[in-house]
Amino acid sequence: MLRLREAELGDRVAELDRERAVQDLEPLARNYLSSNVRERIESVRRAGEGREGLGVLSEQRFRLRRPLGILTGTIDKLLVWEDGNGLSVEIIDFKTNRFRFKTFTDQKPFVRKRKGEGQLSFGFLAPEPDEDHLVQAEVNAAAADYELQMQSYALAAHELISKADRIQVTLHFLDPNLEKRLPRLLLERDACASAIDETMLAIVSSNSPESFEVRPADHCRVCSFQDLCGAGRKWLAEK
Repeated sequence: MLRLREAELGDRVAELDRERAVQDLEPLARNYLSSNVRERIESVRRAGEGREGLGVLSEQRFRLRRPLGILTGTIDKLLVWEDGNGLSVEIIDFKTNRFRFKTFTDQKPFVRKRKGEGQLSFGFLAPEPDEDHLVQAEVNAAAADYELQMQSYALAAHELISKADRIQVTLHFLDPNLEKRLPRLLLERDACASAIDETMLAIVSSNSPESFEVRPADHCRVCSFQDLCGAGRKWLAEK
């Protein structure tokens, strides 16, 4: 977890208070330990013991040559297993986005009287349905922002695990403890290759900062380019 936060901070890692970072990341670690994602990882790890090419790979780096450049990346977790339907691959990417609304599991305290007694006791209210919808909306919006990144990971899996029959991508948002899977159509090899190549073309065809849309959001808090981005600094000042 700490290495993940350091990777997000980039060259601002010197500003990282390690003790404070550990305290901040402890709830995320607890969420991971209780998650279905961890159960899947451990299940695939056990099933792949002693079997070449199967199991769990962590922080798997890749480099792919594309017509307009080199695509590189690091996959957090790569799960590879075999069943009666062939070889399956699941790419898991951990995200530490902090959302404004409470999680599905958050509970609000309230005070009530015990029956037949004057003494007060504490209880908990169930989360409001609207809050569930708001959290899901934020998760969906964040997942859309990561779509191209996840397609690059899927393309790497297509290229480097040629025998894979099925490839799926899971974004695991650690706060709240929620999973979001990309639609299968977006993960087909041709769809991934097209999205990557079109993005590369847009980049090499652009000749000024104005060619890139500025979209300030929570990621500005850990961006390595704060000093160069006026829009990001303005967004942070307003927050």
